[in-house]
Amino acid sequence: MAAERTAESEASALAAETGERVEVDTATTESSQVFANPDGTFTQEMNAAPVRARKDDGTWAPIDTTLVREADGSVRAENTTAGLTFSGGGSGGGLVTLEDEEHELRFGWPTALPEPRLDGDTDGDEWASIPIIITEAR
Repeated sequence: MAAERTAESEASALAAETGERVEVDTATTESSQVFANPDGTFTQEMNAAPVRARKDDGTWAPIDTTLVREADGSVRAENTTAGLTFSGGGSGGGLVTLEDEEHELRFGWPTALPEPRLDGDTDGDEWASIPIIITEAR
């Protein structure tokens, strides 16, 4: 009976064949990666904080806190470990929503909100004398 092929054994075989270290994809997390080395050993690289997050298609990509506008006018961070969405303005009541796995935290606002402007927006609309500044940080 042949031994079952695991992600680790496949990565190890490929590393030995190519002479280059090979990532063990199934062992990747937000803050660590495991590599099979050509000499048959494994190396785990760990970070104190998340450095990558899953994209909608399931692939891993570096954390990217760049704010982008969605079709509905809301604003979200490009790629983070938890979904963070800022209101697109109006009287919907939601200022910001944070989603992580199956949990959601929503903060409201008692009055109508203006449409958010991102750095670089140049519509010339100076809608308020006191801006509301919301900053997303990792």
